[in-house]
This record gives sequence, structure tokens and C-alpha cells, in this order.
Amino acid sequence: MIRAFPYTEPQWLVDRMNHVHVKGELMDRYRGQWSVEWDDDGTSWLCAQDGTAAAEFLKSMVEQAADYPVLNEMDYGDAQFQGWGDALRPRLDRLTTGTIMSVDEALDRIFLSDLEFIEDEPMVFVLDATDEELRQVLEGEEE
Repeated sequence: MIRAFPYTEPQWLVDRMNHVHVKGELMDRYRGQWSVEWDDDGTSWLCAQDGTAAAEFLKSMVEQAADYPVLNEMDYGDAQFQGWGDALRPRLDRLTTGTIMSVDEALDRIFLSDLEFIEDEPMVFVLDATDEELRQVLEGEEE
């Protein structure tokens, strides 16, 4: 039996998105060949019996994730972008009083700067910048 891609709370975004991607593929392509098993702590695992196509698929996904952790760039990027917007929105509201700037416009300016987001704790992003650094980027004053 192979057990892979646990789903738990809290969980880093890449691990969560890999679980979702692999589970979706299993659901679409390997009906009846896999299952979900739960540990006492609430962690769920994607499982398949050795010798099945689903087990071979799971093994290949584990190998791919070892080479490059993100299995589905598009879905991961969408979730990451959402996290960045969630992290930015309160600061944008606080720093741009009296000015109208969309989150998308602010993100565009941030991506053109040296500022960056980090996943500070599982699935929680923060912008690694002081308010003054962010204000300068938003106002177009960065050097």
C-alpha cells in the first residue's frame, strides 16, 4: 500500500495544492483503485494498493514532487495570488486613504519592485516590507 500527499491543518500551500491536484487526478482517472485513510490526528492520506495503476500514479507524483514541489503551477499560482491579495488588502486600505487603488494594480507595482511576499506560516502570506517601503512603491517613488 502506498500512502501519500497528506491533508492536514495547518498545511503549507504547496502541500495543500499538491493534495488537491493528485486527488483530482485520482478521482478522474482511477475510480475504485484508491481510497482516503484518516489518522487519529485528523490527517487524511491518499492511498492505493501496490500493483494498481493508481499506486503507480501516486508513486510518480511523489517522485515529481521530490524533483519540483509544485505539481500544478496554474492552480498553485492562483492560490498564491489569492493569498498575496489577502495579505495586501488590509495594508493597502490603511496606506492609501483618500486614493483609489485596486489590489491588482498594487500587486503589479509590487511585482515590479524588490518587495516580495513570503509564506510566513502555513497558508498565511505577508509582504516583507515596511509601511514606508510599501508606500514608496505604491506611489511610484521606489529607486
